[in-house]
Amino acid sequence: MKTVRGAISIEKDESEFIDEMVKELFGSFLSQSGDFFEKTHAIIFSVTEDIRSKNPAKSLREIFSKANGISLMVVKEADFDGSACRILRALVFYEGPDLKPVYLRKAVSLRPDIAGN
Repeated sequence: MKTVRGAISIEKDESEFIDEMVKELFGSFLSQSGDFFEKTHAIIFSVTEDIRSKNPAKSLREIFSKANGISLMVVKEADFDGSACRILRALVFYEGPDLKPVYLRKAVSLRPDIAGN
């Protein structure tokens, strides 16, 4: 089993923005591996405290029907001085070829060393 990380910033804490960003983040994983969801066992999401309008796991299941059989969990991100706001992160447990980490929008600043998407 392997893991890959991803993160994306959310412009506004509104349901439709959560949906759009989940679609963009997981679309990036799909573009690397067309059978991404078939090879994924579990996804742990973390969200910053300022994301409350919608559960990203619910968004994932609504947008990508192939995600319905995957174990999903959402936790709140620890809040540290200087932490970025409105960030959704994902840790994906999967089997298959190596995937590149995906850091999109303002989340690129979280890991500029590996965010060369």
